[in-house]
Amino acid sequence: MKFEQMMPASDLEKACIWDIFRAEDRLWDIEAELLNDLHYYERRAASMAQAATQADRALLTIYKSHIRRINGLLSRLPQQQARDTAD
Repeated sequence: MKFEQMMPASDLEKACIWDIFRAEDRLWDIEAELLNDLHYYERRAASMAQAATQADRALLTIYKSHIRRINGLLSRLPQQQARDTAD
């Protein structure tokens, strides 16, 4: 079907389409923030690989916990994107 033959979109349809685009942009922004945080925590954890003190080991444990949580959130983003586009 040629573009000229398509029915014009109503104002409500246009508003819904823009809402979808904005939601996708927010998901991409969230993903970028999570990737930045993940990179930071991975660098910090790698620099503390030889944690000497108990405080260093505790901090390393916290960093590893953040890394696991961020990876979990990142793994759910594609599922969230699929749900949002299906609705």
